[in-house]
Amino acid sequence: MKRANSNAPQEPGMKVRGLLGRLLVCAAVLLFGPGMNQLNGQAMGLVRINGDTSFKIPDTLTYARAQDIMYSFNFYNGDTIKNYLTKGGYFLSKGTVLTIGRPFTGITLYNPNTYSYEVKYHVVHEGRANLVRTNPEGVSERLEGQDFRILDMVVFHTRPGRRSSVKVVVYAKSVNSKRIITISDIERAVFVGEVMNKFR
Repeated sequence: MKRANSNAPQEPGMKVRGLLGRLLVCAAVLLFGPGMNQLNGQAMGLVRINGDTSFKIPDTLTYARAQDIMYSFNFYNGDTIKNYLTKGGYFLSKGTVLTIGRPFTGITLYNPNTYSYEVKYHVVHEGRANLVRTNPEGVSERLEGQDFRILDMVVFHTRPGRRSSVKVVVYAKSVNSKRIITISDIERAVFVGEVMNKFR
């Protein structure tokens, strides 16, 4: 039986397809990095490309706008905002000092007798968490009464994809030390009392 010659010239169409495939793989690695399969669905395709000016991020984001799915569609995970106006009317910006309240105990409306054995902050986390790729642990020790100054505020979609509302994530540094915390949802943190509403 006659063997096909592996050194025989390939058809031009096959060469073009092979080159195109390699270019697509290279582009994917450049966009998402070599570990792209490790990212969850929320992260994929939700990073704003440098130079994308199709949407001008407002100087102040309000709670109402953050809940408006048609409007929040314009945001990408990690977009930085300058100011945020909460549902309760508190105006937050870089440099605003927040006071930490009590950790949320886990008591629910469905079972008011439930109490978590380890009292832990559920919305306040240690360090500057990468909320897209990790599930950060809440701080176990009490931070009650400590003041933290806002370093940055960024938005993240509440569901995979951009067709969802956004929440505001706050990164803050202790006024008295080098300690940094992440408040993974400032609205919820105020609601459960983990951040006291003394911003005014």
